[in-house]
Amino acid sequence: MTGVGLEFAVSVIGGLAIGHYVDQWLGTEPLFTMLLVFGCLAASVAHLVMLSRRLDHLRRAEEESSSGE
Repeated sequence: MTGVGLEFAVSVIGGLAIGHYVDQWLGTEPLFTMLLVFGCLAASVAHLVMLSRRLDHLRRAEEESSSGE
């Protein structure tokens, strides 16, 4: 589970860094920083929900197979 938290943090920090450099390059100071941070945050949450659903599905399949024995 440590990998999930690390992936979440790296995604948001990466969006912050890339947004900051794009803003400096274009002179649009907080615009791209905010867009990329919130975009990466939303993508990370969506990935976390998808992973949670997949793990829940695997857990239920394992419970069904063990109760059928």
